[in-house]
Amino acid sequence: MKNNLQMIAVLTLLGVASGGGLVFMARYAEPLIAQHQEESIKEAVRQVLPAFDLAREKIIKADGQKVYAEYDDQGNLVGYAFKAEGPGFQDKIFIMIGLAPDLEHLAGIKIMDPLKETPGLGEKIKSEAWFQEQFRGKDVSRPLKIKPERPADVDAITGATISSQAVTRIINGNIPFIKEAVKRGSGSEAPEQSP
Repeated sequence: MKNNLQMIAVLTLLGVASGGGLVFMARYAEPLIAQHQEESIKEAVRQVLPAFDLAREKIIKADGQKVYAEYDDQGNLVGYAFKAEGPGFQDKIFIMIGLAPDLEHLAGIKIMDPLKETPGLGEKIKSEAWFQEQFRGKDVSRPLKIKPERPADVDAITGATISSQAVTRIINGNIPFIKEAVKRGSGSEAPEQSP
């Protein structure tokens, strides 16, 4: 009986110590994770709107969605960037989408991590640079079409048609919402200087 009580006490002590260590590490890592996510978003914005000045930006909030209105160092609007997500073949696909100031043309897109599409096939939507590059300058005043539709705006990746279609569907589904959010959120105001 005494051995059982000692074993229970030791296991309880180990459990409390392990749990406490996990809580400590989670609290320690939380701000680092948030900082890394913010840096990842800034890098993605930089890739879809390369001419912006990081010190001049305005964030428009619409229904919990952040739209980054980015300006150059003279205060001219470069475009808008926002993170969109939607279902892919295996899991969600996260995309940073850049819109030109006219809200009618894509400035670019960036497929973001985590990407859990099929290795060697669906993941090509991120690893094949031409796929993302083909969206730059596309007219989004109407929904984009992907091949095999005629006329097509976007070429799908062979073997990754579903993932390619998912990217186009995510863009088409988010553009009208973002246009409305920008119009409501007074995105044409002059930027505030960031500290």
